[in-house]
Amino acid sequence: MKMKYFILILVVFSIRKIEASDPRLPTAIRPDYYELKIITHLENATNLTFHGDVLIRFKVWEDTTNVTLHVRDLVVNEASIQVTNFADDEDFCLFAENVETLPELDFYNINFDGILVKGRRYELYLEFTGNLNRASRGYFYNSYVDVKTNQTRWISFTDFEPIYARSVFPCLDEPNYKAKFKIWLGHHHSLRALSNMPLHSQFPLDNSDGYVWSVFDESLPMSTYLVAFSINDFAYRESKSGGSNVVFRTWCREEYVTECSYALNIASKILGYFEKLFGVPFPLPKIDIVAVPKYGSSAMENWGLITLKESILRLETDSLYEWSKNVIISVMSHELVHQWFGNLVTMKWWNDVWIKEGFATYFHSLAMDYIMPGRDMYLENSIFNAKTVFQYDAEINGHPLSNYVRTSDEIVKLFDSITYQKASSAIRMLHLYMGSEAFFGGLQTYLARHQFGNAQADDLWDSLASAALKYKIIKHKHELKIIMDSWTLQAGYPVVTVKRIEYAGAVEISQQRFSRSSGNLSSPGASSCWWVPITYTTANELNFNDTTPKAWMPCNDDSDRGESLVLYNVITENQWVIFNIQVMAIYRVNYDVYNWKLIANFLKNDNFEQIPLINRIQLLSDVIYCARSGHIGYAIALNVMEYQRRERETMPWLISLHAIRPDLNLVAQLSQHHVPTMAYMHYLLQPIYSYLISQNETEISSTKDLQLKDLKTLVIQYACFFGLQDCVHTALSYFQQWKTNNNNPIPDDWILPVYCTTMRYGDENEWNYLWDFFNNTAPHDILILKSLACTQSRKVLTKFLDIAFNKKLQLPMVFAQIAFESVASNPAGTSLALKYLIENASEIQKDFSVPHLLSNVASFAFAPDDLSNLCNFMDAHPELFEKHSKRKRQILDEVNQKRLWAQRNLEEITTFMTNRLLSLDKERIRNDKEEINYYNYS
Repeated sequence: MKMKYFILILVVFSIRKIEASDPRLPTAIRPDYYELKIITHLENATNLTFHGDVLIRFKVWEDTTNVTLHVRDLVVNEASIQVTNFADDEDFCLFAENVETLPELDFYNINFDGILVKGRRYELYLEFTGNLNRASRGYFYNSYVDVKTNQTRWISFTDFEPIYARSVFPCLDEPNYKAKFKIWLGHHHSLRALSNMPLHSQFPLDNSDGYVWSVFDESLPMSTYLVAFSINDFAYRESKSGGSNVVFRTWCREEYVTECSYALNIASKILGYFEKLFGVPFPLPKIDIVAVPKYGSSAMENWGLITLKESILRLETDSLYEWSKNVIISVMSHELVHQWFGNLVTMKWWNDVWIKEGFATYFHSLAMDYIMPGRDMYLENSIFNAKTVFQYDAEINGHPLSNYVRTSDEIVKLFDSITYQKASSAIRMLHLYMGSEAFFGGLQTYLARHQFGNAQADDLWDSLASAALKYKIIKHKHELKIIMDSWTLQAGYPVVTVKRIEYAGAVEISQQRFSRSSGNLSSPGASSCWWVPITYTTANELNFNDTTPKAWMPCNDDSDRGESLVLYNVITENQWVIFNIQVMAIYRVNYDVYNWKLIANFLKNDNFEQIPLINRIQLLSDVIYCARSGHIGYAIALNVMEYQRRERETMPWLISLHAIRPDLNLVAQLSQHHVPTMAYMHYLLQPIYSYLISQNETEISSTKDLQLKDLKTLVIQYACFFGLQDCVHTALSYFQQWKTNNNNPIPDDWILPVYCTTMRYGDENEWNYLWDFFNNTAPHDILILKSLACTQSRKVLTKFLDIAFNKKLQLPMVFAQIAFESVASNPAGTSLALKYLIENASEIQKDFSVPHLLSNVASFAFAPDDLSNLCNFMDAHPELFEKHSKRKRQILDEVNQKRLWAQRNLEEITTFMTNRLLSLDKERIRNDKEEINYYNYS
């Protein structure tokens, strides 16, 4: 009876087929050890290859006759495949009966001629070969020219995240299959080998002249995406971490080894900081930091072998010195956080990759404050992250933080601003809500519980909730998960609307999902709700330090969605209230007209800095985007913005100018609104422009100097764009000096304004001169290419487009796309770019995506005729959009939104600007108009 049962099971297993319905690996086996041997050939530049073998030790969790691995772009020697017993005296050996592949899932299914029994451990052996690639992923080759010999040197590196280990060796390439690795690297004796662990031994490779084996210590359990190795001829510098005795080495090509050494002491300090913060010592004996010359990524956090783009690791010694230090500290901090969040504790599946990337993004800014105290890098990074979230997560078709992905393409696409910046902002919200003691106590528990293993979001919430209970932050353990699920399991973020109830001293607050779509409440996700932490202060309190929620806006079930919450004893007469202290949570705030007016009036007085920088930025961002989306009128936004005549910090200007410029461009496209728009921007920009121009040029020695330089560059660009007379004159003068003598450099902060302004106000001779300079002297200078599109001459713009798309001139395709988009972004060129595309679509489509180019025009088009022509063209050529239906819908939606925007806002904006200008000195207004008319060439 037992024998019959065995035969039946064997038959069932033998006919099992792999299917594409489930992209995850079968769960019949779990690996715990790999012995990986790879020989790399770098001597022949035309044949850069590798070959090797792998032994995978695994335990069987259910009886099976097959094993499924991941394999991509490898040739596996099927005759080499065999399975043997491990830790069992019984002789046992199975060979591959047949192999099935499923290329769309990278599955390599090996069917054996016998059963692998549940509970037993086996060893699987395979041999394979592959080619090194140049795509900076998987196992890739790289090169540089040796300055001493002038010879090209070939080197190799790995980058396996998220799904590229399978392209180098057969493996179970999912993050939950952690295992120990014993790595052998075969290479020419003139080169070095590096891997995750320290070198254990080195000896000649049998029957291979000049080759050696470099054998490394066995690793700790880690996921396949963290396996790393490199064959190179680099030099290194070394230091030790004082606390944990970890050896640090920075590896760089020899001529740059000194410049690459700055990261040594920095990395040691950062590592010690994180060891104290996380309460878990770094478990490896060494960290190698390698500078990759031509790296498509910025960095990769491989355990014990961090790779960085060479340009990031090298410390600049010129005017970029301070900026270069900031970048090195930032990137090193990010990758070192991963040694705990990602490497020590790894997500079970890629849907929770936001946990590791969010913590790395958040904690690297804390480390920057630790290394560079007093420079407010934490604040600056928090502002940048929030700005990015508010911009990209306002799209209706966005994705949640925890987004279950199935295919390889879906996994790769997860690495975006949501996964990094939104995750960081959500973690910051949690930190400010819980307080440092509870927050770090919970994280230390999480890391200790799950070290060397895998975890998911619920494991994180469980550890943090235990700490929150201990410190009496929550009443029930499930509260924290309920709150955080509302932020991680759905896309988007809310706008909280605040309405004053004066007679009761109260405010009524409500929430809805924020959308750029002009307040379209019928769009998908409009009924979403969040558990919103409510923090606020008033003009009487001026307490912008307390981020403890004073209330929560609930989101229990459908019955609560859309309901308002009334808070009493909040306001007094004529005193503003401001919500979301320190932008503690991921939501915009919109107020009633009267409260916005009170805020604007306060900002315009001498004490405006009593509202701290981050909340001034919040107010500007909220008021502009609430106006754009139709929640309020533009008169309110422009009234709030006027306080900036007093503002001298960089970030408020950066936020407001980038936010408002598209709207002002749209208004200015209609000629009858051009003069009031320009004059109003003169009024807004003149004080900050005069202030910055009066500042003496000093050597950059601090982040504050960098910020001032950034602000100056930004303001000069906008001042010249809007035709401020002194800016235009200065730019034209610099160009003439440079034209007379190219060795007379234009100041860094004036380069783009000089080129663009001269094109805008100069003639065709100036344009020809800059084009010749680009073509003959600076063919890769994108700033010049973009500036050439600033001309106001339709004749010259048409010539520029002809040049860009002329195949005989062999301008790189990416340059043609940049040229086209630059012309389209020029208010004087938007209609022209559209007309050119429509008339030449049949020829252009042979080499370019017409829908992509059309979407570029749609981003800048505003005039009614342009919008009609754009829609008519799409209707007349449906064949161009057969494979681009989503982009077509996006273009049509943008066109409709602009029409609605114009109907709702155009008259209000121009009326506000005109009335505001009329209230100022009439003589100054007359001079402004004369100035604008003087420079308004067409």
